This record gives sequence, C-alpha cells and structure tokens, in this order.
Amino acid sequence: MVLIAYILSDNSFTFWNIIRSAFLLHNNYSGNPPFFEYNILYPAWSMTYEIYFYIIFAISMKLSHKYRVMTTTLILVFITLILQLFYNSSFSIYENVQLHGAIEKGLGFLNFIASPLMFNFKAGMAIYTIHDKMHLIKAKGLLSFVFINVFLCMYLYNYHYKHGIYGFGLWAIFLITGSLLYEARYQLTNFAPLIILGDISYSLYLVHPLVMHLMAANHESIPMYEKNSPAKFLMIVSTSLVAAYLLHHFVELPAIKLGKIVINYFHKRNKLLTAK
Repeated sequence: MVLIAYILSDNSFTFWNIIRSAFLLHNNYSGNPPFFEYNILYPAWSMTYEIYFYIIFAISMKLSHKYRVMTTTLILVFITLILQLFYNSSFSIYENVQLHGAIEKGLGFLNFIASPLMFNFKAGMAIYTIHDKMHLIKAKGLLSFVFINVFLCMYLYNYHYKHGIYGFGLWAIFLITGSLLYEARYQLTNFAPLIILGDISYSLYLVHPLVMHLMAANHESIPMYEKNSPAKFLMIVSTSLVAAYLLHHFVELPAIKLGKIVINYFHKRNKLLTAK
C-alpha cells in the first residue's frame, strides 16, 4: 500500500518518509497535531493512535483481563494528564494541544502520546461496557430516536467540525449509542450487504484516498469525472468498494491468517516451555 501510494504521489517523499509510512509513524512530530503532517499513506496518521491504544490495552489485559477496560482508561488518562500538566501546567481536551518545550528538547513524539484524541478510545470502551446492559433500559426506542437525531443535528450544522472527543468523537458517541439502542430494541437480523461492508471497512479506509488520487491524476481520461455530480460520486464510491473488496480478500485475509499461525506457534511454544 505504501509503495502504491508513493508511485501515485509526486515523488517528493524521501526514503525515510517511506520507512516511517511503512511502520505507520507520523511524518513530523514537530508539525500540527493530531496529524503531524501526512505521510505517504494518508490514513496512517489515525492508525498510529490505534496501535498506541492496542499496546496499552494489551498491557492492561496482561495485568488484569477482568479489569482491562478500567486499567486501560486509567493508564491513558494518567499519561495524557501528567504530560499536559508537566509541560503546559494545564489540561485541554482539544485535538491540537501541544506540549510547550517538548519539540525544543527533541521530545516532539510526546505531543502524540499526550494527545486528547485518545479520549475517543475511552469513549468507545465506555460504550462497549454499557452495551451488554442495554437490555435493562426500558425506553430504548425513545432514547435511540433522541441520540440519532442529536447526531443528525450536529452533522447538518457542522457542530464542532473537528477531530477529537469534543468534535467528531462526540458525534460518534451519539450515533453509535443510538444505533446500538435501536438494535437492542428491535432485534435486527443480519443484513448481508452491511456485513460485507463491515468486513472490508479497514481496507476501504486504506484504499479510498488512493482511488481518489488516481482518479484525480487521470481525470482527463475518465468520463463523467470533470463535473461534480452524483455520477462522479457514485463512480468514486463504487471503485473504492471494489478496490477494498479485492484488498480485503487478497491482502488483509491472508495477513490475518498468517498472523494467527504466528500467534498459535508462540502460544504452543509457551505452553511447552511452561510444561517443562
């Protein structure tokens, strides 16, 4: 994916940019958060936060599987709070917060670790925690209606149109909670197209900027692309979906299978060592 993105780019990236992109590292921690300048693979900026979260979550599971959500939340809150108070003598939930003096000391990466963007993951864990207890809520239908309509109002008004828990994170809280309440109330059956869309969502997230870039670079050869229209939108969406489906089946699934083989190998190896 990184090589494809590099080929489609203007080739202004260095070898070091390619390496950082391959390992999903931000391009420049002296840049403006939370993006820290896009690297070759545009969506990679957000996946770095995901990897950071997964590392903390794995540590929490090792400490206590039962209290993994609470442990992860406490660790993330503690790190964000301490770093911001130490460098800034204040705390902010806005996504563009920077630690004063960190860059000058060569510690710009701490701007990433201290990012309030991690509160999005804490919100996700909170929703996960209450999901199994939603059956106890009596007014699920009414609450679902309220939550989804609050989301629609935010979306249509562009309320706090920015990344972070105070922006899109807040939108997501209302949308996801409302949708889960609706599902719990009406016991929805599986809808195959949505299942497929969910399966390829990760690949879609990665590949859609490449599709858009490729189309924009070759717009003169693509019919119906010059003018903004429903046809252009449909063309971009359908092409992205096809590309994501192929990427999912020929890259993502084999990679998942390989990962399981490696995990099982080390799991069996640890069992043998423990038995001795």
